[in-house]
Amino acid sequence: MSFKTPVLFISFNRMEPVQRVFEQIRRLKPEKLFLASDGPRSDCFDYDKRAIDLVRSYQDAQIDWNCEVHRLYRENNLGCKNAVSSAISWVFEQTETSIILEDDCLPDFSFFKFCEELLERYKDHSEIKTIAGINLVASELKISSQHSYFFSKTPQIWGWATWKRVWREYDFEMKHWPENRELLRKTLNMPQKLFEFYTDGFDDVKFGGLDTWDSQLVYSIWVKNGLTIQPSSNLVRNIGFGKDATHTKNENIFLANLKTNPLVFPLIHPLGVKRDTEMEGLFARIMFPTLCKRIMKKIKYFLKAIIKF
Repeated sequence: MSFKTPVLFISFNRMEPVQRVFEQIRRLKPEKLFLASDGPRSDCFDYDKRAIDLVRSYQDAQIDWNCEVHRLYRENNLGCKNAVSSAISWVFEQTETSIILEDDCLPDFSFFKFCEELLERYKDHSEIKTIAGINLVASELKISSQHSYFFSKTPQIWGWATWKRVWREYDFEMKHWPENRELLRKTLNMPQKLFEFYTDGFDDVKFGGLDTWDSQLVYSIWVKNGLTIQPSSNLVRNIGFGKDATHTKNENIFLANLKTNPLVFPLIHPLGVKRDTEMEGLFARIMFPTLCKRIMKKIKYFLKAIIKF
């Protein structure tokens, strides 16, 4: 049977991960498929153009089921920040819900059913903002849960789903940051290390010119005091780590070697919508080494600036 929830697949110039992820989409056979692809960069135009054309041709050739296909194939490069955010906006001009996969996010097949079921179940719950496919806590600490998912303040975007109602709230410019830093700190009431991990990203986007779109999503969700659904087992593996990646270049960290475990259906739902602060605390412990590296990197930049001055 065909899959009714629309799927957005975002690709660029890397054929190998595209083939692996797109094969899962081909197995799924969604009724509506959105394909978004950024254009070649000016400083490596010839290489990018050849690679992007191959990726696009491959995708088009693999669509061998009856579906409605929409393409946003850009001629010029917008960069990660603008290309991804505008692609998601483009999708939500045409549909109420979507599952969103970038070309390096390889999902377990149960991820799709998980998203579709919960998109319907929580469509009228304004406090629920996104449905994530990744669970770093389950992969690292081997935690079992009596429920199929939990609610968290820590959004994840390596395979996720959401509603048009949420994307309308997306604040691309991150208005009122950092003026409301302390307000968010109080309302979120999350581990300090975790809060700093995310707000460092806010600063990098707002003041450092970081070419990304996901920090803005986290910020938009936090401003609205929203929650994210996370599965009790990890459903998505990022296969894009390496020197040719945009942001995930370090192949040696644990994030590059996550395992996936399928969810069992029917889902076991929590009794109510309640934030799981214990899971957030465990997530903070896992991410703390990454946070320490980020702090050390900033200190090095600061010292170099002083010496140069």
